[in-house]
Amino acid sequence: MTEHDRAVVADQLSVDVAELAKAGIRFDYPEASAEEVREELARRRFGRVLADEMNASQRRR
Repeated sequence: MTEHDRAVVADQLSVDVAELAKAGIRFDYPEASAEEVREELARRRFGRVLADEMNASQRRR
């Protein structure tokens, strides 16, 4: 497997893991909007402090 092939597999794995995480969030919070799911995913990936800073920055735009 070439470096490029490994990068493609790693990229797809990252996408798949994010989709599974979003499905779990939607299961836990069935009434959550798409934005709320995105914000919760950021909290789970990056931690509450960093995610909250990122989300606040997005809202100011």
